[in-house]
Amino acid sequence: MRNALLFSWLSLAVLTATAGAQQTTIVPQVRTKPTADNRITSIELAAHFVTAIRVPEAVNSVVVGDPALFQVEHSEHEPELVFVKALTNEHAESNLLISTARGRQISFLLVSGGVGPNSAKVDFLLRYQPSGGFLVEPDAVPFALVAQTASVSKAQAAVVSSVAIPSAKMRSSCWPSGLLALRHRKQS
Repeated sequence: MRNALLFSWLSLAVLTATAGAQQTTIVPQVRTKPTADNRITSIELAAHFVTAIRVPEAVNSVVVGDPALFQVEHSEHEPELVFVKALTNEHAESNLLISTARGRQISFLLVSGGVGPNSAKVDFLLRYQPSGGFLVEPDAVPFALVAQTASVSKAQAAVVSSVAIPSAKMRSSCWPSGLLALRHRKQS
């Protein structure tokens, strides 16, 4: 009886030490990156933790390579956020593609290290910011649309300009005298 009790205590001690050795110490990371077209960004994940990806423009769609290994969520209530979670305790890799409203595609490599005795870095938040450039990107939908264009002959243009711009002889309260004087100087 005493040997059985001693054996059960030893078994419990060994199982506790083994379970403690397999626990992973999580090192949380918050990273900020400039948006990089034509580059793939690695995201470090771990089971039981969610990673948020914030992009600088509204997200249209998200696609994950292996939905059995990684869960990806996007809500229209938070149009710039995508959430990613590893669904397995084993080592796993897959890809993620985010498509934005302006036609940009952002590609990721999802890496989950699995459960192990070492410390694991986990991206809790990955923020993408627009890269500092000199060009201003256009809006997704043009703000001014031209329905139709038509050619105007020189004779039609002369008629329009003579009607639209008052002559020196025509004085009206709607044309300030300074503008008329400026018009006289240009014609001289």
